[in-house]
Amino acid sequence: MSIYGSNYMLLLGMHLPSVMVITNSPVLNEAVREKLAKILPAPAAAILQPDSHPDLLLIAKTKASIGVEETHKIAAWSQLKPFQSPLKLAVIENSDSLTTEAQNSLLKTLEEPGSDTVIVLLARSPHALLATILSRVIVHNLEGGEVGTLEYEKVIPQLIHPDVTARIKTAGQVLKDFPDKKDQLEVVKQLIKRLIEEGISHPEKRIKINSQLDSCLLAYKILTLPGGNQKLTWETLAITME
Repeated sequence: MSIYGSNYMLLLGMHLPSVMVITNSPVLNEAVREKLAKILPAPAAAILQPDSHPDLLLIAKTKASIGVEETHKIAAWSQLKPFQSPLKLAVIENSDSLTTEAQNSLLKTLEEPGSDTVIVLLARSPHALLATILSRVIVHNLEGGEVGTLEYEKVIPQLIHPDVTARIKTAGQVLKDFPDKKDQLEVVKQLIKRLIEEGISHPEKRIKINSQLDSCLLAYKILTLPGGNQKLTWETLAITME
């Protein structure tokens, strides 16, 4: 799997993230608008101001979950040209309510959103989003970090340490410090985020990093299984981070 679509890399090279997940902010209220204005490029930030802007697509949660009919709407909308602005902006509120089917449907759009399209997913927490979604986005936390996020991030440098012995030792430490599987999944997500950032900064490492990302996604999948062997999964992941 490659996360480096041509449009995606072009936008990131211009410091314009084409797809973002914003955590701790499930809906587009005034406070969120102000904070997004500091993150988004000026044209996209301007689109946020009136809800009726023709280049803004706002997907709101109207039922218990957000289904594929809404993600199909985003896919069709992403093919259109902007009406007034240089960019189009899609905002999905409560994106952690997307069904698994809807998230899988959204993947193709996230991979190639278009050079004139910015997609923002608002969520209370990224935990409910698939690892395949998180591997294609830039994650921002508007409230300064979820509880434990900094603790998760502390182990990431050691999981990609050049010394395999250090990586295996860290894998054991992860099991000790984060016995809850949900926390372990968050560590994998943070590792995915770090690898993507590394790939953006060092494009010459893409082949290696794509292989590492594949290992992360496999580990994530195994950890979600009821009988997944956590110890073996973390040791294998540590070894494959070579």
